[in-house]
Amino acid sequence: MQREMLNETEVAGLLGMSVWTLRAWRSKGDRGPRFVRVSNRCKYPARDLALFIKSLPTGGGAAAQPGGGGEAEIGE
Repeated sequence: MQREMLNETEVAGLLGMSVWTLRAWRSKGDRGPRFVRVSNRCKYPARDLALFIKSLPTGGGAAAQPGGGGEAEIGE
């Protein structure tokens, strides 16, 4: 079963960055995955996070490899 919403610690771990970087992106408003506020917490819809990850540039020609364009699996 796939989770629909992830917290900032989970998202930071999946993106390989600190929670502080994720918070800085949110404060600037022009970077990072889409989020929603639930009470006083930020949650990240898993589907939007998958789309964000898929939109990131890749290095070494990974995008050109056969079978390399699958949707990211988030929240399993």
